[in-house]
Formats: sequence, C-alpha cells, structure tokens
Amino acid sequence: FSELPQHLRHRAVRLAAEACLVQLLITGFVHADPHEGNLKYMHDGRICFLDFGLMDRVSPRVMEGFADGIRSVVSQNWTALAQSMQQVEFVPDPVKRNLRPNSTRPLWVDSTFDEFVEALGQEVGGDADAQTRFGDMAAALKRLSNRYLMLTPDYVVLMTRTFVTLEGIAASYDPSFNIYTTALPITLRRLVSPSTKEARANLRNNVLTEKGELKWSELKELLKTTEQAPAEAAEGEEMTLLDAEDSNPSSSDSGFRPLEGLLGSSEGQCLRRMAYDIDLKALFNFLASRDARSLRKQVAIWLAGKLDLRHLASSSKSVEEPPVGSPEYEKLQKQRAQRDRRALRFILRSQWNRLHFRALPSLALAVLVFFLRVSGTALILILRRFLRRLRRGVVAVVKSPVSFFTWLGRRRDQQALTS
Repeated sequence: FSELPQHLRHRAVRLAAEACLVQLLITGFVHADPHEGNLKYMHDGRICFLDFGLMDRVSPRVMEGFADGIRSVVSQNWTALAQSMQQVEFVPDPVKRNLRPNSTRPLWVDSTFDEFVEALGQEVGGDADAQTRFGDMAAALKRLSNRYLMLTPDYVVLMTRTFVTLEGIAASYDPSFNIYTTALPITLRRLVSPSTKEARANLRNNVLTEKGELKWSELKELLKTTEQAPAEAAEGEEMTLLDAEDSNPSSSDSGFRPLEGLLGSSEGQCLRRMAYDIDLKALFNFLASRDARSLRKQVAIWLAGKLDLRHLASSSKSVEEPPVGSPEYEKLQKQRAQRDRRALRFILRSQWNRLHFRALPSLALAVLVFFLRVSGTALILILRRFLRRLRRGVVAVVKSPVSFFTWLGRRRDQQALTS
C-alpha cells in the first residue's frame, strides 16, 4: 500500500477492512493473516488476498452474534453486547465471577447477568478507544477476564489476530479509521438476512406484527444503529437531512452496498417472506402520515442527491476510483440484478392480487400523498442548494476585482520602493 497514491491508500485500507468484515459476517470463510504482504491492490480497483495458509470458518450463529455485538457497541447497549457474547460462547451462561482476582488459582462462582452487564459497561463504556478499535476492545475484555470468566473458542483467537493486524495497517494510513463504523453496512446485511431459524423468527417478530403491519419504532431503531452519523454534525447536535449541504452525493467511504443482490438471493428468503406478508395499505398510510416525516426526509435527500447536477456529472466521468470490472464480475452483477427484478415482480404481483377492489382508492390516495410530499421536500432541498451555490458564486465574482486591484496596488508600491 505504501507505493500507492495517498487517496488510493485510504481506499485500499477500507476495501481490505470491508473484505475481512464480509468474510466474518457474510461468507463465514475468513483470512486470518491479512498483513500487507498478503494484500495487493489490483489495477482494476479490487483487493487481492494472498497466502491462504491460515484460514478459519465461522458458523452462521457466530456471524449473527458478531453482527449483533458490533451494533451493540455502536449504540452503547451493553446488555445486548453481553447477550451477544453469550451467543458466540465467549461468556458462559450462567456468568461466572472470580472471587480471587489476580490469583493464579481463581475461584469461580455463579454471578448475575445484570452484575456482569454493569461491569462490562464500566470497562468498555469507560474506554473510548475500545469503542473504535478492535484491539482496544480485546484489551478491555482481557482486563474484565480477571473478574469474570471468558472462554476462548478457536475462532476468537484468529478473529482477534485478523482485525488487530488489519487495524495496524489502517492506523499507518488512516488514523481516523474506526472498525465498528466501517462494519455497519455489512452488519445491516447480516441482520436482514439471518441464516438460523431462531434469528429469522426474531427478525420477523421485531419488524412485523401478526397482521403484517410494520413496527416502525423497532425498524427505525434497527436502521439508526446501522448507519453512520454525518461527520459534520456538531457534538451533541443532531444534523437533519435538510442541513446536509453540498456534500458530494456520489462520494462514500464505503464501497459496500448492503442490500445489493439480496432480494433475489438465497440469503434474502426471510426478506422476501416479510415483503410478501406486509400490509401494503397500512404501509403507505403510515408513509403519508405525520409520523413518517423523518422517513420521507430520508427519501427526499436521496432523491435530491440523485437529481443533483454535480452527481450526474460525476457519475458520467468518475476518474478518482478505477472501475471494478472483470467480465466475470459484470456477468455476476447482471445475474444478481435479474434475480432481484424477478423477486420484486413476484412480490408486487402477489400484493396486487391480494388487494381488494374497495381498498384501491384509499391506497392510491396514500401513495399519491407520499410521493407529493417527498418530491416537494426534494424540490425545496434542490432549490436551497442552488441558491447557496449562486450566492457563493456572486460573492466570488464580487471579491475577484477587489482582490485584483489590491494585488495591483501592492505591486506598484513594491516597484516604487525598488526604484
């Protein structure tokens, strides 16, 4: 990576981190020795892994536990983090407490779960570095293991090695690198595509009611803890979407698209089932209501970004990032898109067939209100951006002559002094 230009170094580090996180949370087949000698940045913008002598497999249950754990760290939910640690068999159930800390002959007794959660919150919650770096998290849990029993399955040792090595590379090129926020899009992919029967049932019960109505508060909480907060937001201040001005709509720290190719894949079975069972009328009635104002803003900011002239120009001639495009990759992308379209057509056709004729007028009205409100907000946002850019342009034009005459006067003064 050291031989790459500066902007490609950051991209290479993030791609390597995303690749390792996808292995841990999605595929379950993990490269456990990702040092710089085993990573190569290809000319087409991809990361190539070398030397597969140290690999490990992770079960679906452990992948889901890790995803829940990452989400819990970001949201600082120490109860959920403790539950995830038990799920991946890192902490026994019941919890064991050591009556002889710092002793070579520990004495383990049963402890309450709440007591362990409190100790976990004090150890991890009080360490800001542990909430940004996997290595510091491992150190915090090592300190906690002096008081509470921590188990060490084989995969824990290899996972620690993998991400501590990766963080070492990232620290040398990107000091602000945060393994947990980098993992959030991949975590979302795992959470909405559960593999185990228990996880599928939990996702459905958390998001849908028995009548097929969405539980919006739970869904909002899920999406809230799996998205990155804008870096421009001031500390302690919530940035609304309408305040996100003039950021490049096409730029993104993450090249991973969480839901790409999911709907039509075998992993999207749970998502397809929920989309099939959802009450379409109740969905759009909510989207058109006042309670969904923040959600409509999300859609409006996305739509305004897509219609932004700078986005259209940059998408037509992007030169900073080389295209990822082997023939095999392009073919795979087309196949994924085709499967997604087939799955979406089936879901929409099934929803249409289940609609009663009497429900169509009210459904059409709710859909119309939703799209009018979204398009209106998007139009306001586009106009605000245009006016801000116009004001900046006018100010620049006004300042230009002043700056020119100031420079000319200074030049004349210098010539007079020299003469």
